[in-house]
Amino acid sequence: MALKIKRLRNKPLELVWAMPESIRGNPRNWRKHPEAQREAIAASIDSSGWAGALLYNATTERLIDGHGRLEGADPTQPVPVLVGRWSEDQERVVLAQLDTITNMAEPDADALSALLDEIDRTDLDDNVASILADLANPSDTTPPSDGGDDSPSSNSPTNAAPTDRFTVIAQCSDEAEQETAYSLLRDAGIACRVISEVQ
Repeated sequence: MALKIKRLRNKPLELVWAMPESIRGNPRNWRKHPEAQREAIAASIDSSGWAGALLYNATTERLIDGHGRLEGADPTQPVPVLVGRWSEDQERVVLAQLDTITNMAEPDADALSALLDEIDRTDLDDNVASILADLANPSDTTPPSDGGDDSPSSNSPTNAAPTDRFTVIAQCSDEAEQETAYSLLRDAGIACRVISEVQ
């Protein structure tokens, strides 16, 4: 079935292409993107192209979503941006909850396995291939940190520790220490991922 596009008179959201330097980040953005993630984003964009747009508030002239994609983008090429209008209060709510709601999704291991089996990995970038390999082995995934103590929150569905997994969360003093720890674990053959948070 073909996508039916309805033209709206007021255009609540409009897709535009803009140069990265013209897009102002949001000082309230609470998700930080370490170098390893930025490299993975750049590799994904290079490998598959843009599969999602940044979200920009024309009222405040600030980015709401897509800071990592903006940081991982080629600065010489335009990026896709969904432009809308929200009040300051609405912007704060969207900024706080957008990724949080996404993280509430529950994975279907069988569907993921079937999807991964259909992907030809012959010419994939090493970063993209590594991400797919981590997805193929569920024991490689660590739960997100809740930003509190040293263990994941047990009462939050988005941060619940999966069963049959053994997790270590290391609190690093800065991004350089985080990258060193990540590299050491990966070099030792331990599946891991980078999680950054702002307190």
